Amino acid sequence: MSPPQAGDILALLPAEIKLDIVKRIAEMDEMKPEVVDLLKKSLKEQMKGFLSAAGDSIGGVEAVAEILNLIPQADEKAITQGLQAEMPEMAEEIQKLMFTFDDLISINEREMQPALQKVLQEITAEGVAICLKLCDSELKEKILNNMSANNKKEVLELFEGLPPTAVKDIEAKQQEFIKIIKGLSDEGQVTISASGEQETFI
Repeated sequence: MSPPQAGDILALLPAEIKLDIVKRIAEMDEMKPEVVDLLKKSLKEQMKGFLSAAGDSIGGVEAVAEILNLIPQADEKAITQGLQAEMPEMAEEIQKLMFTFDDLISINEREMQPALQKVLQEITAEGVAICLKLCDSELKEKILNNMSANNKKEVLELFEGLPPTAVKDIEAKQQEFIKIIKGLSDEGQVTISASGEQETFI
């Protein structure tokens, strides 16, 4: 199934089943060739071609992250909390895939400005400067333009003076940034979307 189809069906299932299904999907990677052959033989004639060649990708944490992005927020939160309790490492990996640093572009300016104030308090101007080292020009401009003039000046000065930094260290700092944004999202202060599509207000 496509993620939208899977999300629609998952949202209709009983709460006690949802978490188990998500865990099973996350733990799946590729279907073994012999299993594919067995399924193909068992399908009716009109279903021929439904499954493609051996080695079809049928799950994994990427699939779960995409599905969870498409289901109602209450369901997504319940499933995520269940995963955190039972399989914390998997839950963290899925959450990283659900909303990335690049997806900050989807936050509207009305919410971005107070969110950045919180980020600056938590990881400091130097932390923000480090995050910008792995950032496309559009997102960098959006982040800087939604700061106060003094904060923008400080971040730019720190950015220009940063020494060479390991990619893993930049990504770790970006994860700290994202964690703050997700916390604000849970509090209803920020609307985030991993699709990169900006929220429209009229």
